[in-house]
Amino acid sequence: MVEIALLLFLLFLLAVYFFPTFLAGLRGHHATVGIFAVNLLLGWTAIGWIVALLWAFAPVRPAEDIWEEGEESEEEEGNDGAPDDPQEGAQEEIEDR
Repeated sequence: MVEIALLLFLLFLLAVYFFPTFLAGLRGHHATVGIFAVNLLLGWTAIGWIVALLWAFAPVRPAEDIWEEGEESEEEEGNDGAPDDPQEGAQEEIEDR
């Protein structure tokens, strides 16, 4: 009987320890893997556990928004009209003369 109580107590402690990770997973947080890493590696410190918990409560961004934002920034970089290769631009100026 004591062994069962000890096992249940250890399972309870494990659930409390990984609560930030469970919360992030349930919320569909975009940084669940990062939260798990902080929780696993630094959760044994009170500060690491609190950081993981606060991060898990941070606003959730859908994965589509994250990917679209990355694509927009790549498009913006490519639309400035400057050539990718500086030598290419210099060669075009010489040819124009």
